[in-house]
Amino acid sequence: MKYADRILHVGLCAGRVAKGEPLSSVSQAFVNHTSEKYVEIGTGHPDLNREVQRIVQELKPDVVFFQIQAPNIVSRKTLEIVKANCGRMYNWTGDVREPIPQWYLDYGDCFDCSFFTNLNDVETMRKAGHVSDYLEIGFDPDIYKPATARDIDVVFMANNYGNFPLSGYRVKLAERLKREFGGRFKLYGSGWGNADGNLNHSQYEEAKIYQRAKIAINCSHFAYKRYSSDRMLRILGSGCLCLTHDYPNLSDEFIDGENVVAFRNLDNLVEEVDRLLGDVPELTRIAAKGCQLAHEEFTFDRMIDRLLEW
Repeated sequence: MKYADRILHVGLCAGRVAKGEPLSSVSQAFVNHTSEKYVEIGTGHPDLNREVQRIVQELKPDVVFFQIQAPNIVSRKTLEIVKANCGRMYNWTGDVREPIPQWYLDYGDCFDCSFFTNLNDVETMRKAGHVSDYLEIGFDPDIYKPATARDIDVVFMANNYGNFPLSGYRVKLAERLKREFGGRFKLYGSGWGNADGNLNHSQYEEAKIYQRAKIAINCSHFAYKRYSSDRMLRILGSGCLCLTHDYPNLSDEFIDGENVVAFRNLDNLVEEVDRLLGDVPELTRIAAKGCQLAHEEFTFDRMIDRLLEW
């Protein structure tokens, strides 16, 4: 495991320490990689810029990790002060927006590297002259872990926002699975109208469903290179088989037929669900391989390891 002496984390999931709340999974991973002092501040702090400036001048961190995904949160002056008082300064985002928000391009020169969970945005930043690289999102292995009882044949957990490139495709996907498999298919999330529930409020409740599922569907809102949301890792970590849309560069991380199964269209999706439910040894083998891979390579601890290795 890689370590840094002092780490400052400024992000969406940060700031719980000051409130006396349990650390987020990402924050705990940073603590695990800090040998002297870890400090965090949430992006919702009422005087964020002043507080970040104060902390960085006192702490002199080796690494500052920002998760800033919108304009008008931190100022260029603040970023300049941070840069002058730390070893390395990074920004990371796990979300995707099309086109890439202008904020990333305007402020990319401030960071030693801007990290994304897809290659499309990395390529856009590099074309603009900025240092950028891929850094996958992680998952919490203490929440998403395998169990034994699997009484749900197939499940899809996703929100129906309706305004992203693959939103319509995801609606057709859910409708097709419901039509083909009836009560054997479970749908969870917001915006559907006919879902079996919405578990966005609790990762623990979400994990319980994945732990009961034989097959879980992964289909993101974007068909970007190397991009999937953490849904995929949560599925794999829970020990059920991940049946994923065949997004570009999937093979950079996963092997179709070995630790995941990819579908090319909705007819192929239905064929694969039928095939896998009818071949329990094959389903079990692929699910076990995927679970092992997730827990070895895609936890939050491994994410921070890769950040520090960079």
